[in-house]
Amino acid sequence: MDYELNIDKVKEEIKKKKPKKILIQLPEGLKPRSREIMKKLKNNKDLEILLDGEAVYGACCIPPEKEREKYDLIVHFGHTELVPSENVLYVPVESKKEVKEITKKALKETEGEKIGLTTTTQHLHKLKEMKKTIKEEGNEPVTRKGDKYIREGQVLGCCFIAATDIQEKVDSFIFIGSGNFHPQGIANSTNKKVIQGNPYNGEVRKIEKGKWMKEREMRKDKARNSETFAVIETPHPGQTHNKVTKEVTEKLRKKGKEAHIIRMNQITPNKINHLPFDAFIVNACSRIVLDDWKNYEKPILLPKEAEELIEP
Repeated sequence: MDYELNIDKVKEEIKKKKPKKILIQLPEGLKPRSREIMKKLKNNKDLEILLDGEAVYGACCIPPEKEREKYDLIVHFGHTELVPSENVLYVPVESKKEVKEITKKALKETEGEKIGLTTTTQHLHKLKEMKKTIKEEGNEPVTRKGDKYIREGQVLGCCFIAATDIQEKVDSFIFIGSGNFHPQGIANSTNKKVIQGNPYNGEVRKIEKGKWMKEREMRKDKARNSETFAVIETPHPGQTHNKVTKEVTEKLRKKGKEAHIIRMNQITPNKINHLPFDAFIVNACSRIVLDDWKNYEKPILLPKEAEELIEP
């Protein structure tokens, strides 16, 4: 198995708090192991364990406060703490993949001496090893210092300050991790070369920002003739931006557009394609727009894209 689930940490919390009812939250990649995890945690017949079947994109997806009150303990696997809550236990899941060789391989494709080092939660426990490897190869690793919610070198799907805060101090970036979303976000948010080293398949690649910028314009073009808009927000604590919803709605109305607000737990094509609006603005997880916009019949935009559309 490629991940350390830190089950013992959860068992200790259960022993300490003696909950009667637990909610388990798992990212999609870990849901196939849900039965295994629930069986390992059920230590007595009186303990009720429920699995959250909704999509869990990040730590922002913990239930709203009123929903959290239904459980004695919520165990959120896969992410570090983002929304503090007394009855939520955040359990980072650590990758067992080695990082030294992929770091060396990625380093060969970088430019300059000072290398900005970034990664995701799954590899943070090996950040020191990555930094040591970069030094051994004759380069200088540069990372953003951690704070209460963002760890040293950590990038989230919606937050790239680990890169943007140090971009003027580095010559190029290395991202150690899988997938496209995180390294692409770094490339789009900075003006430096970004090299991804994937420890799961051993591949190294340069991240190009042109494709995403082109798709951004395609989304705006698709919505350009829209007259009726719906601004969608979710009740997830880490995705609730009421001020942004209000601002975007007011700007649309000032431009003579009809604008309404919709509240949804999960945003999917089958939930909005049939609704009577020309276009939708997603004030929630940005991945819904950036990764999945082609799956929607009608235009969907990020709030910033909507503002650019009406105020070119």
